Amino acid sequence: MVDEPLVIKASAGAGKKRRADSSLTREKILVTSVRLFSESGFDGASMRAIADVAGVNLASMNYHFGSKVQLFEAAIEYSAAPINARRIRQLDALEAAQGLPTVAQLVRAFVDVDIIGGDLAWPQLSARILAEPSNLSERLLERAFSPTVQRFLQALQCSLPHLDPAQLGLRFLFCGRRNAASGSL
Repeated sequence: MVDEPLVIKASAGAGKKRRADSSLTREKILVTSVRLFSESGFDGASMRAIADVAGVNLASMNYHFGSKVQLFEAAIEYSAAPINARRIRQLDALEAAQGLPTVAQLVRAFVDVDIIGGDLAWPQLSARILAEPSNLSERLLERAFSPTVQRFLQALQCSLPHLDPAQLGLRFLFCGRRNAASGSL
């Protein structure tokens, strides 16, 4: 009689459960990192502190995010996502309405995002981001908001066809710099 190798079969739901657990772990890390980066800044929030508060091990943080810079970037993108989504919804509604949106309507759609009432600590995190070295913060803010900004610039160009695109971009940039704590560039 030949001994057959022992084969352990995983249940069909095991893979789904692991993916769900992995998603929950990732979410816990993101929520915790937003809070700790908001409170302590990039340098003040260690990977170990984030792992401890999130109740995960350091290896899972490295698995999900790699480096601290990548985690910081993910935290910014995670916080920016609801702001960008609201802006795009408002822009889509304006573009779907009859007629060309006015500049005032476009600016309002970009600025009026009600971030103060949200669960995420975006106002505090954005202040911390702006206090970080510009070589880190500018790149991360650009990456988080650039696609949304580009959509608004296209819409503004339609409403202001007489303006040179470079001039429009510069005006938008200065408008955004004044409103950085509101989630703009």
